[in-house]
Amino acid sequence: MATFEESAPKRLILGSARSGTTWVLDCLAEANDLRPIFEPLDPLESKLTARHANDCMASDDSNPELERLFRNLAAGSVHSRWIDYRGPRRLWLPRPEGNPRGTAYAKRWLRQWRSYLRTHMMMRTAVRRKETLIKCVRANLMASWLAQTIGFRIALIVRHPCAVVESQYRLRSPIVRNPGPVLARYRASERLHQQTGGRYLSLLHAELTTIEALTLNWVIENQWPIEQSEEAGYVDRDGDKTLVLDPVDGTHNAIRGVPAYAVSMAIGRERLSDVEEGLVRDLVTGASFHARKGRGTTLNGRPIRVRRFVPDDSLFSVYLGTNAAPDAARVASKARRVRNLGAASLDMCLVARGAADLYYMHTAVHETKLRVVDIAASTLIVREAGGAVETLDGGDVDLALRTGERTDLVAFGDARAREAIR
Repeated sequence: MATFEESAPKRLILGSARSGTTWVLDCLAEANDLRPIFEPLDPLESKLTARHANDCMASDDSNPELERLFRNLAAGSVHSRWIDYRGPRRLWLPRPEGNPRGTAYAKRWLRQWRSYLRTHMMMRTAVRRKETLIKCVRANLMASWLAQTIGFRIALIVRHPCAVVESQYRLRSPIVRNPGPVLARYRASERLHQQTGGRYLSLLHAELTTIEALTLNWVIENQWPIEQSEEAGYVDRDGDKTLVLDPVDGTHNAIRGVPAYAVSMAIGRERLSDVEEGLVRDLVTGASFHARKGRGTTLNGRPIRVRRFVPDDSLFSVYLGTNAAPDAARVASKARRVRNLGAASLDMCLVARGAADLYYMHTAVHETKLRVVDIAASTLIVREAGGAVETLDGGDVDLALRTGERTDLVAFGDARAREAIR
């Protein structure tokens, strides 16, 4: 018989501090009868956690002591006042007499004690539960390692950076408000710079205001994990259908503050042609595009259709830039107006709703061609709205639902729009 550690799902919540991760932890733990484990990599918890808090690790790295810690945490065999009841060691040792603001210190310490006692009362039942749910805001940069080595199912909570930075800045805790020590750790991390191509080095060595430092910390904690989640690959759980998920299509937009990024989900079996259902949700506006095979496409529950092509009022969405193929500029010149959102799922939804006549993607660099996760949902959405999605030579786009599949394409509503660019 398999032990609990071998057979039970291993669940982990990641995210930045002040992103709502604790609220998510408590809600999910209570709703699913799980034991919540709180911030096991807090630097004050042990010498081991102090060594590894905010570490960067690749999926194929080896770290036996950290692996043993997380396996034991997932198995529920680790207990402490901090991870169970959120009571730090310093809570027991007030020193108001040596502080020039001793009264204020004592009052703050008393508030911490009251908070701890309330939490202790609430958690007495939860800590006895067998299956666990771990929350750790200091493990974002080891997400792929935790998933690959230990088998964690990970939820990365991404809150808008402005909301996170404002909340951190206003928080009284100097540990959260002052990101200097964490940024110093990132600055010294050769592994981080190796994995990210040194993209953060110049900023990490620059003189930054507190707000700028908090913002940089958010970017480092979220950008690379988001990119890793997009490349996480195919996970076989022995089902007869395949869920094709792109958690954030338009990652670069989200990081740069461009309000065009979405989550894309599709359900199929083997190929795009047998996708049964697709959903694209605009994470900025909340607009939901949904299609079910044979039942049409809706936007926020209302049916939508592609538009009739009018050359004098045409609008194309065309991928342009240094990686674009030379003919992209030619295609753009055929339209009265040109737009591009930088998120393929949303660009294709513009075609489905009749806002754009055509979406054209032709890149000269293979690595920047569209992946199947980018277009699995939006391909069905366009087709069910009366449009078509074709390869550049005129065949139907029909990729296998597997990682590594990439393509260029043209999506259009009216066949006359397709003819206009030939």
